[in-house]
Amino acid sequence: MNSLFEQFLNHVKENNIIKKGDIVFTAYSGGKDSTALLLLLKELKNHIKFSLYAVYINHNLRKDSKKEQEHAIKFCKENKIILFIKSIDVKSYVKNKSLNLEYGSSILRYKALKDISLIYKNSKIATAHTLTDNIETFFIKLLRGSGSEGLSSIFETKNNIIRPLLKFNQYEIIKYLKENGIKYYYDVSNDDKSFLRNKIRHELLPLLNNIEPNFETNISNYIKIATSDFTYFKKISQNYIKKNLINNSVLKIKKLKKSDVAIQSYILREYIRLIRGNLRKINHNHIELILKTLNNNTTISLPDFDLKIFNDLIFNKDIIINDYKYEINTQNEIFIKEIN
Repeated sequence: MNSLFEQFLNHVKENNIIKKGDIVFTAYSGGKDSTALLLLLKELKNHIKFSLYAVYINHNLRKDSKKEQEHAIKFCKENKIILFIKSIDVKSYVKNKSLNLEYGSSILRYKALKDISLIYKNSKIATAHTLTDNIETFFIKLLRGSGSEGLSSIFETKNNIIRPLLKFNQYEIIKYLKENGIKYYYDVSNDDKSFLRNKIRHELLPLLNNIEPNFETNISNYIKIATSDFTYFKKISQNYIKKNLINNSVLKIKKLKKSDVAIQSYILREYIRLIRGNLRKINHNHIELILKTLNNNTTISLPDFDLKIFNDLIFNKDIIINDYKYEINTQNEIFIKEIN
C-alpha cells in the first residue's frame, strides 16, 4: 500500500470526510492534483463503500481544451470511472459580470458541479485543493487586504463540498504520481505569471522555502487559528443580526454601537453579506468608514449600493417597503407586519 494512500485513508476516516453510502462527484481536470485525488478515491472504495463519479468541466478558455477533454475521457475509461462532461462559457460570464477570470471561472465551475451533483440527493462534491493551494490562496487574500475570513482561506468541508487533499502539499502529490507511474495532463496556463496565483507559486513560495523550509506548516497552523476565530465571530454576528433585524433588511444598531470594534466589524460584514449576497469589492476601508459614521444620520456610498444610517438603524438606501394602512380602533397592541 502506498504511504500517501495510508495517510489519505487515515485522514478521511479520522475526519469523517467520506462515509459508507456516500455519493461523491469529483472535479477532474486531468491535472496532477485531480488525477491523484481520483485514483486515491478509487482505492478508497476498497475500504469504504461509496459511489464515485468524475466530472470534467470544459472552461473553453484554451486552444487545447478539446485535447484535455479527450485525455479525461480516456483516463476515466481506462480506470472504469463514470465521467460527466460539462461545458461553460467563462469569457462571456466574466465580461457580463465584470469579474476577473479566476474568480468568474470558480463561480461557474462550482455551479456546474452543484448542478450535476443534484442528480443524487445528499451527494458530495470533492475538489483536489491541496495544502499548497491553500497557502497560495492565503497570500492572494493577504495581498488583496482580506480580513480573517479571507485569511482562513479554503475550508476542508463546507456544506456538501469536501477537499480530502487539503492536508497534502505538492511535493507529496508529485511523489505519489511518480512512484506509481501515473501520467497526467499538464496545463501550460499554470506557467503564465500574469496570473497572481502563478506568480506566487513560481516566485514567492520558492523564495519563502529558502528562508524557512517549514513555512507551509507554519502558515497552515495560522490558517486553522484564523478559521476557528472567524467561525466563532461569525456565529456571534449571525445571532446579533437574527435578534435585531427588522423586515429581513433593516438592522438595529443601538446595541452594536456599544460593542467592541472587533465584533462591530464582523456584524457589519455579515449584515452586508445578508443584504447583498456576497462581500465582493467590500474591503477593510469600507467597514472602517461605516464604523466612523455609526453615530450620524447619513448615507454611505459603497461599491454597487448605498447604506443609510438613521435613528439607530442601518439599511440599504434603495430599500422598498410597500404602502400600508391600519385603522386603529383598539387599545390593544397592533402588529405592523410590513416593518415587523
